[in-house]
Amino acid sequence: ETTVGGSCQWVNNNTSSLSSSINNSTSWLEVWPFAQLHRDANFMGTTQDMRAVTLTAGALNVVGNDAVSSITVQEGMEVKVCSDDPTRTVGYTCFSTRDSVTKLSSSIDNRTSWAQSSVTSILSPLSEEQFVGTNKVILRAMALSPINGELDGGSVTWRSDRDGNLGSGKTRTVYLSTDGCNNTRHRIFLKAVDSTGRAIETFRDVYVRQVC
Repeated sequence: ETTVGGSCQWVNNNTSSLSSSINNSTSWLEVWPFAQLHRDANFMGTTQDMRAVTLTAGALNVVGNDAVSSITVQEGMEVKVCSDDPTRTVGYTCFSTRDSVTKLSSSIDNRTSWAQSSVTSILSPLSEEQFVGTNKVILRAMALSPINGELDGGSVTWRSDRDGNLGSGKTRTVYLSTDGCNNTRHRIFLKAVDSTGRAIETFRDVYVRQVC
């Protein structure tokens, strides 16, 4: 993020040996969230991982078509599962969630033939992070769409429940208002909009105060 000329490697599964360009040279690490579709209730059984993708019946080749019973959803993600492809059929049943589900309802349990996930995640600040002696806060976002892939900074906007609009961009430095010596809570909202107009919003609470 702050230098040029470095080497990076994506790791999507267990990796026993990194490439020679990064082996014993790692100085920066970023972990991207992913959702998991589980064949059985309570997050048990065969599992298939998914990031910001759309999976049709044929692509549910790990967990199986018409076989999903529970879903693990990490912070900043949204998962939608349907009994049939909603872009090609009528009469389908769909269910969307931003929280993990231990057991899908009977209307969709063991009926999933289409799944889609997206990511709208606040990378910084951390949840409940406190800024003492400064009101300078660096905002960083991750926004991934199954339609567009990684969204650009113009598709990402920030706001505070106290200060209002904080601007746009996946990385942004802001100065939050403070009440002085006492912790001042700001609820920071992140909103991402893809090319279809689909908007997803998430939030995180932070605290700022002066040193008195």
